[in-house]
Amino acid sequence: MNYRVEQEKFDKVKWYDSILVGYDRCGSYDFCAECDKTQSDPCARAMQKFNAPNNNAAENENNVAENENNVQEDNTQAAQKPAKKRIRIGIIRFRV
Repeated sequence: MNYRVEQEKFDKVKWYDSILVGYDRCGSYDFCAECDKTQSDPCARAMQKFNAPNNNAAENENNVAENENNVQEDNTQAAQKPAKKRIRIGIIRFRV
């Protein structure tokens, strides 16, 4: 990957976006969480880190599966409990 070319593209996109919005868009993109401004071509490097395959993909899939199971258990517990219904009747009086 040629970081310099990619950085020039990002600079143009950020410049035009900043003009449209009226403020500096640096740091407002999703990949900016990976940014290290001390390096050369920080946007290009951040985008590469952002798009890199996650080494903990299997662990993340397990966590997602556990969370889905917990949500399903919570839903079944909520379905078993009868819901309390409150009815409020209001009376409107008109003076004639």
